[in-house]
Formats: sequence, structure tokens, C-alpha cells
Amino acid sequence: MTRQSRQKSSQRGTALMLALVLVIILGAGAAAAWKHMHVTMSNGQQVRFKETALQLAEGGLEKAIATLRVNPAYAGESRTALGEGFYTVEVSTTGDGRYHIASQGMLEDEGLVRARCGVEAELRLSGAGEVVALDWFERRRVEP
Repeated sequence: MTRQSRQKSSQRGTALMLALVLVIILGAGAAAAWKHMHVTMSNGQQVRFKETALQLAEGGLEKAIATLRVNPAYAGESRTALGEGFYTVEVSTTGDGRYHIASQGMLEDEGLVRARCGVEAELRLSGAGEVVALDWFERRRVEP
């Protein structure tokens, strides 16, 4: 083997090693980008689940208020289907036309509870059926 052919062989080996290193670096970058995209999409889905559960809970609360206007003895309901999930409402009276309403919305996906959110309100109904909200707050909890 002449000196020139050894030099060409050595250059080919170096080029092959550089190409291999470049492929490894690009593969690692692609894997990192894929993981980032997956985490971002998963987080976005959890936000959607939480917002849907909150809307379910608020829907249950609104139904309870509407029902209380017609039937002051209304005590709530359990696992009422609405949209993609369901809600449960519990109503208790605290006297003097005041009510404590606790509503919990749950979003199920493929048989698993993905998110829960609760809304509670303390309110009073006037003689004319008008609602006076005394207190209102939400509780969020996401199920794995």
C-alpha cells in the first residue's frame, strides 16, 4: 500500500466517524424534542381536563340554584351526566333562607376519572326567588 492510499483510507475512516457522531447527536436532539413535545401535549390535556371538570361543577351548582328557586326542599343529586362527565350536588340548609351548596364535577376518559373540581357556595334566596351569593369558592384536584 502506498502512502497516498493509506492517507485516503485514513480520511475515509475519519469521515465515517464524523458522520456517525453527527447521526448520534441528531438522534439525541430528535429524542429530546419528541420528549418535550409529549410533555407539553400531556400538560395541555391536563389543563383541558381541569377546565372541563370546573365547568361541570359550575353547571351542577347552577342547576341546584335553579331547582332551589322552584323547590326549596331540594337536597341535591348524584352522578348526573352532563357533556363529557358528570356532577354531584349536595345542598344543606343553614336556616333563614340560606343554603350551602357543594358541587363536584368529574371528567372521565376511557373509564378513568381524569380530573375533579369542586365549587361551593353559601347563598340566600329572597322571598322573590332572587339569589344573594354570600360566599363562593372552587376546589381543584386532578386525578392521575
